[in-house]
Amino acid sequence: MDIGITGHGGFLGKCVFDRLKGNKKVSSVEGFGHPEQDILDRASVERFVSGKDVIIHLAALNRADEMDIMKVNLLGTLSLVKAIKEKNPACRLLFSSSFQVYSNSTEKDTIDEDFPVGPLTAYGLSKRFGEELALSQLDGCAVFRISNIYGPGCRPFYNSVVATFLHLAKEGKEISINGSGSQLRDFVFVDDVARAFELAVFSKVSGIFNICTGEAISMNTVAELIKREFPKLKIAHKAAEEGSFSTRGSYEMAKKAFKWVPKTRFEDGLKKCL
Repeated sequence: MDIGITGHGGFLGKCVFDRLKGNKKVSSVEGFGHPEQDILDRASVERFVSGKDVIIHLAALNRADEMDIMKVNLLGTLSLVKAIKEKNPACRLLFSSSFQVYSNSTEKDTIDEDFPVGPLTAYGLSKRFGEELALSQLDGCAVFRISNIYGPGCRPFYNSVVATFLHLAKEGKEISINGSGSQLRDFVFVDDVARAFELAVFSKVSGIFNICTGEAISMNTVAELIKREFPKLKIAHKAAEEGSFSTRGSYEMAKKAFKWVPKTRFEDGLKKCL
């Protein structure tokens, strides 16, 4: 099996690339994102999709100017979808999406794939549009809506609040929590997410799947667990920003479809990040 991965040099991309590279069932794994490659360049993308059995689309901008986010995430996905549809329609696409496509949720909610969508950010909106593009144009496409991903190599102030808090703790600086800190997050470890993509490559599933843990951890708990490792850490609270929300997902559809379950407890995953 020949696999292509966009965004193979990113936080999640490196983990997915290495995992598939070590799988004996995989003939080749090619990354897209080298300096000479441009996802908005038709010829470049068509060459990339040629001969591939599966494309895993991870390339995206998150924290950037909204115009850049929409350009790269939406037009980049359109470029990739068109290339597959026109040049290699037998190729399957696995699309990396986000819990940010869902509408605002509270501590009482459990987010399954039928939970109302309603992105609150440009990133979430770009992912929602990308989902629609992929699912409407390609047969056999699978969309992974990933919750709060964290793990070694995660960039502070970009990928995850876990990475940000750990970075500040290591620097001996105070960490600041919005509001009371009771808001919940469903944190999923990067290795578990990479394993989900690996399983999906061989299971030939299609549709939308949450990739999460089903467990919700408060921001206060995250801070206290980090404080155990850094006893001198100072924790402060500031006024809650508008749009504060909580997330607790359900991964039952992924479990049924391709037998994926998360294996890493948050406390164990956190220690791997130290």
